[in-house]
Amino acid sequence: MGLSIEVELLTGTYEAGIGGKRAEWPPHPARLFCALVSVAEGERDFEALRWLERQDPPLVLCPHASESVLRTHVPTNAIEQKRHGATYLGRVSVQRRWARALPAVPRFWVVWPRGHPESQVLASLRSLAARTSYLGRPAGMARMTVQAEAESAPAQPWRRFVPAPSGPYLLRVPYEGYLDALRAAFDSDEQADTVSMAIPYVEEKAQAPSAGIERPVEGPYDRLLCLGFRP
Repeated sequence: MGLSIEVELLTGTYEAGIGGKRAEWPPHPARLFCALVSVAEGERDFEALRWLERQDPPLVLCPHASESVLRTHVPTNAIEQKRHGATYLGRVSVQRRWARALPAVPRFWVVWPRGHPESQVLASLRSLAARTSYLGRPAGMARMTVQAEAESAPAQPWRRFVPAPSGPYLLRVPYEGYLDALRAAFDSDEQADTVSMAIPYVEEKAQAPSAGIERPVEGPYDRLLCLGFRP
């Protein structure tokens, strides 16, 4: 029993990086929380987010992913009086690079196994998820679904990352007071990273399949429908 949020990456990419140098993978739960905060309206939404930030650090279920770096030119915000451009008057373009992840399957889950929200909180979380259109950079369009049963999130063949006293992965997570810290940072024109908190995670190895049961195989298709033909 518990709560899970399924994230479907509509562009097939996870548009988020760490320090602009490497892709963020596995996804950080705090990034998901920030996405929900960005569409929050009114005290009901804020109360639901405060409930979520008080929960234990969640699990992360995700597929394997490779890394890609997107390089492009973007106009700067600085205005140069001596420059005349047909598209961006007085502005020059500079090269920028963005690290992003390319998951084998474009979806992942964030799971709070002990999260049991009341009906009003659950309704608010579902409304927040339905109104969230992207995760990470705005180019990373996503669709989120809140599920009240953690068992609905699959265990295989996804990689499973769990909080631990020590581990090779540092993931930013929500914490009690995180919502108010984010709102204060926004009012002070500071980045969300200035109020973030990271904790160690480890990858929990999957148990060996039972005898007589075939192990699921990863593939490029979420669903595959086989049609038979009469001889």
